[in-house]
Amino acid sequence: MHDCLMERVMNNEIACLGRRQFLGAVGMGLIAVGYTPLTLADSPIVTEAQQGDPDLPVEYVEFDRQSVMANLLSTRAVLEPEPANFGELLVGEAQSWVGRDRQNSKGKIADLLDLFGLPFSQHGSPVPFCAAGASYVAAAVYAKAAALRNSKGNAAWSSGADLAPNVRDRLPAYLTDLEHSHFLPTPSVNDMYLVAQGKHRWAPASAATTPKPGWLILFSWKGGNPDHVGIVKSVQAGSVTTIEFNTSAGVGTAGAQRQGGCVASRIRPYPHKAIKGFIRTA
Repeated sequence: MHDCLMERVMNNEIACLGRRQFLGAVGMGLIAVGYTPLTLADSPIVTEAQQGDPDLPVEYVEFDRQSVMANLLSTRAVLEPEPANFGELLVGEAQSWVGRDRQNSKGKIADLLDLFGLPFSQHGSPVPFCAAGASYVAAAVYAKAAALRNSKGNAAWSSGADLAPNVRDRLPAYLTDLEHSHFLPTPSVNDMYLVAQGKHRWAPASAATTPKPGWLILFSWKGGNPDHVGIVKSVQAGSVTTIEFNTSAGVGTAGAQRQGGCVASRIRPYPHKAIKGFIRTA
């Protein structure tokens, strides 16, 4: 099966791949930046640079792409119903995290990364969590909706980031739903971007593009591949208000007020050359 899949990728038949085949190809490293064919001999371990602000230090996340993609290949016959107000719920869930950082909420930040089997730090440095954070709160939207539905409206959970154990433990089960209906849940900003392009969810930044609350906003501080992601909260003339994981508490695109690792609401100028574009989540 692997040889057949590799042949289809190398023959540039990406558009003909089914969902499971596409995810399998990404997981095996056959599809990478620009859908460049790789060989099965290439390491599945990916190291990605991420940066929460242009004046913050670059941080690196190292992850096993095959393991991340394997989490999406659910054997469930039926997906969960898609929340009609997913964007609004996503913003609300993310808002509950604002003010948390690596110092005052180390355990909670570790939970975000643990969703993908990642530690709080690697090689002596903290692991960036902007993409993992966006994925975590999106999974929480589905987990809470399912708990409410299954309890006939009487579900109880702690508010915001303090999920009850029965809800938190179910988060991995909803990663498939996110990939199917909204965006690729992953610790990788670039993989989010590539899959959004392939599934026609990508909206390049321009004066003609007005993002909606709940869309993902991708940044590229120096051009090239995206290296940071946030969640659109609202849009105003000349700016977009976001909720971002692993950023600083500053305002705009510069002037970081702390050493990153914070969940904060930001006001970013828009249009701006550092904003690469958006992922339409609904």
